[in-house]
Amino acid sequence: MVYVNGRPAAPEVATDGQDLLLMFVGRQGQGTTVAADIVSQAAVKSGYRASTGEVHRMSRGLAVVECSVRLTAPESAEGQAPCGVDVLIAFDHPQGLACLPLLNRSGHALLPAAAEELDARRFVRSKRWTFRFDQRVEWQDLDQSSGEQAMNAVVCHWLGRASRHLPIRWSAWQHALRDHLSARRLEAGLKAFLEARSGNLAPTLPF
Repeated sequence: MVYVNGRPAAPEVATDGQDLLLMFVGRQGQGTTVAADIVSQAAVKSGYRASTGEVHRMSRGLAVVECSVRLTAPESAEGQAPCGVDVLIAFDHPQGLACLPLLNRSGHALLPAAAEELDARRFVRSKRWTFRFDQRVEWQDLDQSSGEQAMNAVVCHWLGRASRHLPIRWSAWQHALRDHLSARRLEAGLKAFLEARSGNLAPTLPF
């Protein structure tokens, strides 16, 4: 479901009274944990209950981080268990593709279009071809350069895109971003978030 100012605007992620399950996946140092923390704090500021989980593992010799955030509506006493992942945010192309089967039928996924690992090329091609026209998947070219500034820009960009599918108020996003970004990175981070949130960026086909 697309939200504007915390209110539903169009039916994309249908919850039907169930909790929302978000999944963040990426390599260590790409901002996966930071992104999950920002969403959790923003959701709590919007009145939701947030429970988080974090898994660190090795894949093809790389340190991979998977974070999950489960959001329960304030009016829900317990909340129903999610039927798969509602929103998948991937900072790494191969790892995002590997998690796509976990996406539920009404979910939404944000994946970088570029494939980086040469040793995973064959794997990437097969999976990428399968999901290339899946309407649930949004592909974007992202800045893959290293450094804190580049990481913050990518995190804010992906969160801006994801915010269109989450029932979180803009004021809550502002508060969470201010708490997690340094003063010198805040202005650029907010700009990247708002540009992505506006929905004016054209998607990139992953081939």
